Amino acid sequence: MKPLTSLDRADRVKAKWLNFSGAVGRARREDGLPAASGQAARWIADVTFRPVSILRQIRLDRRLGVRTRGEPSGPANEPLDPEVIAAATYRDSIAYGPTPAHHFLRLLSSLPIAVAADFTFVDIGCGKGLTLLLASDHGFQPVIGVELDPRLVDIARDNVRTYLAEPPRHERVIDVVQHDAADYELPPGPTIAFMFNPFGESTLRDVVKNMERSLRRSPRPFYLAYYNPVHREVLDESPMLRRLSKNTRWALYEACTVVESDAPS
Repeated sequence: MKPLTSLDRADRVKAKWLNFSGAVGRARREDGLPAASGQAARWIADVTFRPVSILRQIRLDRRLGVRTRGEPSGPANEPLDPEVIAAATYRDSIAYGPTPAHHFLRLLSSLPIAVAADFTFVDIGCGKGLTLLLASDHGFQPVIGVELDPRLVDIARDNVRTYLAEPPRHERVIDVVQHDAADYELPPGPTIAFMFNPFGESTLRDVVKNMERSLRRSPRPFYLAYYNPVHREVLDESPMLRRLSKNTRWALYEACTVVESDAPS
């Protein structure tokens, strides 16, 4: 991996500041000063306890025998390859960073479902695949990761192979698909979709449109968990997604009941 230049670092600091200020400002507009204060406190806590989170991630990688963090000589959030940016429908992809495992497991436990095996789990922007392994451990079957960056796809597939090599995991189904999220077609059965703020508003709007089309064709139980919901308003605007809950880390949505005849022509 190429080392970061001072300009790269400046761009990443600027992006993080924009994310922070945007999230705090949005929380204040929508939910008032207490929500904005909570959002700011969460960001400060994340920065303060980042070394602890990194240590947890390292230990989890060792336990699973995989690699989901950045390269040892590089940052945890790896810069995007210019070729990947150019290949995307929109140039709004976000640099890879692993989902904090302890928060992700808490999110899975909060889902209002009785049997995980009744649902397909889809991570849109799966990176190196950590969430795929954790979702499989949680009982989802099958598990699908969608990722555009071929470097990350290769690493995710290696991680999946390593994970599935340990019995009794070899009978589980985990697939990693190289695809642009903007035109990815979701599986037709009951689905849990997950996103860790993998791209900007433009791509997210296309993803939501794809979800709406899929739900019109195949009405079914469908939940969307959006971690670090920077562009939550895009989901809130959808007539086919109902927000069930939100906190400073994620927002959870459920599909409204829709039949094909209700869909606009």
